[in-house]
Amino acid sequence: TSYLLKQLEEMGIDTEYPVYTIYSYGTENVEKLEEKLAKADVKVAGRQQIGATIGAHVGPGAFGIVFVEKR
Repeated sequence: TSYLLKQLEEMGIDTEYPVYTIYSYGTENVEKLEEKLAKADVKVAGRQQIGATIGAHVGPGAFGIVFVEKR
């Protein structure tokens, strides 16, 4: 999660668009990510489960964030 937060800092989030967290199976990892995002003042609009096709490749426990980069 610290890698993701570092990337967010470097890239910047365009707050005109919503931010979503994503997960493959099980929500433990994504819940920890959401806690860290909240501490970093990142407002998460919702959580989505990764679909079966991608989920089969990334495996259980995968998580991430979907956002629009600030330009």
